[in-house]
Amino acid sequence: MLKIPVDAYKNILKVLELKHYSTLYEHLDFLGRKAICQYILTNALENETMITTQSEVDSLFQLMTPLVADSSDKPADYEQDSEDFLEEQTLIARAIHLMRTDNLDEQYLILNTIRKHCSNSGKERIKFTLPPIVFRAYELAYRYKQSAAEDSKWEKKCEKIFKFCFQTIEALIKFELEAELPFRLYLQGSIALCEINYENCEDIAYEFISQVNKKKTLFFYFKD
Repeated sequence: MLKIPVDAYKNILKVLELKHYSTLYEHLDFLGRKAICQYILTNALENETMITTQSEVDSLFQLMTPLVADSSDKPADYEQDSEDFLEEQTLIARAIHLMRTDNLDEQYLILNTIRKHCSNSGKERIKFTLPPIVFRAYELAYRYKQSAAEDSKWEKKCEKIFKFCFQTIEALIKFELEAELPFRLYLQGSIALCEINYENCEDIAYEFISQVNKKKTLFFYFKD
């Protein structure tokens, strides 16, 4: 029954606005909620539904909880197939790219909201969900530079973004993931900093480049 409005509207934002949809959804068991989450995300991707405000992102992630974190009502004997898990997390990573707006300040709030929901989702999930956030943040920094003529505070905002990225990559390291992923994220950040080159970026650039050198050593050590 909960799939009917998803098919009818072909717009998850309109579905989320339905008065009793969330209430009905919460009455489903764990597996039922997971199935609806996947159905909704697939519909959003197929219809390229853009989620353009912080509140819309927050509402969607509240609905996506069974895919983002372990639910209290998950059956004790539940064992998930690794391919199914990969499919779920890939859906979320792809959906993050739909969370986009032309308002750059709102985009920063959106990225913060995504990270808030994903940061504590566990080691196996964050390696799928945090990297897209970092890459979207790097993209946002480039967009701020392009808007320099209209925004006198663009450099301060870029500084804030790169600190956000650094903290997000540190969250990955905290879970002791393989060195390659943080290495690539730090490297991409170093490249972005060199290209954007805003005023007083030297300190954060040094932090990124230092981490690139450190992770490069670990990366090639474990690779060999």
